[in-house]
Amino acid sequence: MGNHHEVGIGDQVIVRHDPNDGSRDWADEPSGEVIDSADDHVWDAVTGEMSADFPWVVAFDSPQYLRDGTGPFTQGTVAGWRLELAPTDGQGSPADAANAEQDSAAAH
Repeated sequence: MGNHHEVGIGDQVIVRHDPNDGSRDWADEPSGEVIDSADDHVWDAVTGEMSADFPWVVAFDSPQYLRDGTGPFTQGTVAGWRLELAPTDGQGSPADAANAEQDSAAAH
């Protein structure tokens, strides 16, 4: 799902839905910037790779709500497997491209 091996601090990302997360999932698929790691154990000592469950702190481009109405949140801790690098269109910011992608998907 996400590109957890490619995500790091400073990256623009989109938080993808988790259909198993219920009311604690985000109401939308927010975009934002990875601002910090949320765990001291970045690398899996066995495989030598980053765990897909590794949590990152994402500062959202706009305040976000959970499906149960809790919020607004300006940042959240998100498992790496839910993060996808935000596309860029070469003209706008990654967030603009992510919003255009969401609008396009909603129209179909």
